[in-house]
Amino acid sequence: MVMNHSTAQNSPISEIWINKHIAAKILGLSIHTLKKLRSEKARPEDRLLEGIHFVRYGKYCVRYNAELLRDYAATRSDPKTHRRAIEIYLASLPSNQPKRVGRARNIS
Repeated sequence: MVMNHSTAQNSPISEIWINKHIAAKILGLSIHTLKKLRSEKARPEDRLLEGIHFVRYGKYCVRYNAELLRDYAATRSDPKTHRRAIEIYLASLPSNQPKRVGRARNIS
């Protein structure tokens, strides 16, 4: 779900994919620095990870995970704690949930 600045602040949704302007504001950085954190030029411990911190939709559209950016900002001095937040996020994804065993139930 992509939201603009006014709806992102009041949304109860825990995971919001936001644009670069809101992401930069959350981190207290410029848009240029945010772009650097996505690149290979950033130090490995500072780098934002594609598919986790941000996703690309086409060539020019990038969206950021607001929940993980807030955690990233809060735990910059402790990368180990942030890695734990990433693990929790990845474990919560539907694709990482255990598969149901047995026959599919017919719902009539």
